Amino acid sequence: MKNINIPDSKEHYGSFVLTEVAGNHKMFMGLSSDVTLLPNEMENTITGSTAFCVDTGEVYFYEESSKTWYQV
Repeated sequence: MKNINIPDSKEHYGSFVLTEVAGNHKMFMGLSSDVTLLPNEMENTITGSTAFCVDTGEVYFYEESSKTWYQV
């Protein structure tokens, strides 16, 4: 997987940064207090993209048809 950074990610996603991309699957990491700042409108992103909260261990999965992050 390729590690990349989103320009100005602090402005748009709080502490969450894009850490990995594999095709259209994306992995974000950040703090649970910023989970509401995760983007719901993401181009070229598939169901199963994940967000990991490093402070609590919570994991969220993106579901593309509803454009929603769900805690698992």
